[in-house]
Amino acid sequence: MKVKLDWPIIPELEKIKGGRFELDSDILKYLFDNCIIDRKFNQYLKGKSVIIVGPSPYMLEQEKADFIESFDVVVRLNKGWKVQEDRKKYLGERTDVRYHCGMIQMQNGGPWEIPQMLEQGVEWACIQFPKHLDYFHNDILRFEQENEKYNMNFHCWSDLELYMSIHHYLGTRLSIGAATFTDLIFYDLERLHISGVTFLEDGWSKGYGKDKKDYAKSLDTEDWEKYKTFGSHAFTPQRKLLKLLMSLDDRITLDKEVKEVIKND
Repeated sequence: MKVKLDWPIIPELEKIKGGRFELDSDILKYLFDNCIIDRKFNQYLKGKSVIIVGPSPYMLEQEKADFIESFDVVVRLNKGWKVQEDRKKYLGERTDVRYHCGMIQMQNGGPWEIPQMLEQGVEWACIQFPKHLDYFHNDILRFEQENEKYNMNFHCWSDLELYMSIHHYLGTRLSIGAATFTDLIFYDLERLHISGVTFLEDGWSKGYGKDKKDYAKSLDTEDWEKYKTFGSHAFTPQRKLLKLLMSLDDRITLDKEVKEVIKND
């Protein structure tokens, strides 16, 4: 066991209405060159093909199970880690890595269910935030305490300064999808394919999170647009982040639906 130091808890940075985008290729290259990574997690990912399977509704319109299962590592988000039987022909079945927002309420990431994850072959549990950051730190501590009796492989963002730098340049908190692809691309994986991450342009699959009607009657309403733009996660800068990452890193590939979402940013 490492010695535990009583580090201060750092307040989350300001979330700006609509976000901003002050990243460029030089800044991003500098961040890549000067980041701290999780060596054990890197050893697991090194040289592997990785796919993120997000909750966009279009994922249930195409039978892509074989494509998804062809990757060395299948990453799923929040409650999406456990694929319902009638969706397996679309989404595949295997989950190797589960990224979670840390909040276990059903409207957020859902319960951890560590024994069930281990039983179904999930190899890593991950939280999208670093330690010592505002109230997210307590979510990490709660998982670690629960995991003491299971010793499941666990990863969270390893570099607090890196995470806060990205938040600063975007002016917003990363959503689960963006936090996942941004965290993963700092590791020595061979390929990262992003599927089903559409920054809420088409909502999400039924059963993944709150139904969109909880926020607005349809995706076209003013309220829904405000939620996508001015909530905790402003999506315009996150789309631009993905576009910049793609321009700099040829390991990243996207579903055509994801390409369509970011093409005008």
